[in-house]
Amino acid sequence: MSDPMRFGMTDPPEVGGQPGDYEERGAQWFLEQSFFRDFIYRTPRGKKKGTELADALVLFDDVGAARSGQSAVRQP
Repeated sequence: MSDPMRFGMTDPPEVGGQPGDYEERGAQWFLEQSFFRDFIYRTPRGKKKGTELADALVLFDDVGAARSGQSAVRQP
């Protein structure tokens, strides 16, 4: 029996939410389109409790890539 979520893709993110949340979800969605969801680890934990290693971690074959992004909110 195959897993219905294997190599599945999440839907594109909706605009809104906390500042920076849309950008983080958008970048992770883009990575899933390139590497499939099975190879993307969202917000992996860091060594210290309560920290994260990156926004997304891609593990593909013998290559690992960490993705972190920053967002700035500007008031008009």
